[in-house]
Amino acid sequence: MQHCRPSSVGRWVPLMQHSIMALAVLAALGFGQSRAAEISVESEVGAGGDVLTIISVVGDITAPDLTKFNNIVRKVPDGTVAVYLNSEGGDLEAGIAIGREIFSRGLSTAATDVCASACALAWIAGRKKFASDEARIGFHVAYVGTDVRKESGLGNALVGLYLGELGLGQNVVRYVTSAPPEGMQWLSFRDAELLGIPVVSLGPSTEENHQATAPAEPPLPAIPGIDQANVGRATRNAITRYREVGISGLESSSVACWRVVGEKPTLDRVQYCRVLDLFGMVMNQVGIEQFGPGAEKVYFRSDGRLDALVNGLLSAGVSDPSVAKQLNEIWNRHFEIELKAGTE
Repeated sequence: MQHCRPSSVGRWVPLMQHSIMALAVLAALGFGQSRAAEISVESEVGAGGDVLTIISVVGDITAPDLTKFNNIVRKVPDGTVAVYLNSEGGDLEAGIAIGREIFSRGLSTAATDVCASACALAWIAGRKKFASDEARIGFHVAYVGTDVRKESGLGNALVGLYLGELGLGQNVVRYVTSAPPEGMQWLSFRDAELLGIPVVSLGPSTEENHQATAPAEPPLPAIPGIDQANVGRATRNAITRYREVGISGLESSSVACWRVVGEKPTLDRVQYCRVLDLFGMVMNQVGIEQFGPGAEKVYFRSDGRLDALVNGLLSAGVSDPSVAKQLNEIWNRHFEIELKAGTE
């Protein structure tokens, strides 16, 4: 998730941390983990006199919870209000309805633990979305049934309509409905950034502290004969290719690239093809409309790509597994750096 701390919300982070973490401890000890959600409200006064009201929703979200939530919201005084969510899910329509109420009232949302399924749909409606580094915010397709879960086309349509009401694009709809009923698509910092979903970190209270306490990235090792700048060129070309012809064109480029490697194996060519594949697999997870076309639901087929990588490395003279692993780590890290630079 994108670590941002705008000035308009920065002053709330320490106060939010204190209140939310207290609620998280209670949830971890089992409070509110009943069949229906436990919904409560409390207020905190900061050192400067700022008042923060937090409505907590902990436990399974059920249909009656909407009425309870609305009754509490109506009694909350004007000011800064955040909804703390800690739930593994529940009733789809109830989660969406609570999300609509959050969105219409301009409330913020926060998560520090598991907030999945119906809970995640409510969280994403926040005017400001807060999350701790440990938060697990997960999505999957709508489904019917309990013992045997079957994807629900109607449920997915409701989710798509709702996300559209929130002003979120088709890339977010695809992401939210990408995991099967028995699976879960966990939202990562990187996915949120690529999707254009700003999330305010509930980590350290200042960006300087965050940077000071974050472990330093180890230097990228240099391997003789490898042009690491080639990763940058490959990433930029992959982004350009995706913009021009979408995911299917990117896949064609990858297939052609590996064909050339088979004929003329060099480490630079293997590296270049690997970056195309990495980008294609990222686009499987996050269909970013900002890159242009390619919004159709077509996936980058990764079948055989790992075999191609192994064969390419062997053909290029890399037979030591430790060297192969080191090369792949270098490519992955350079790719991360170049992709971030290309999407900012």
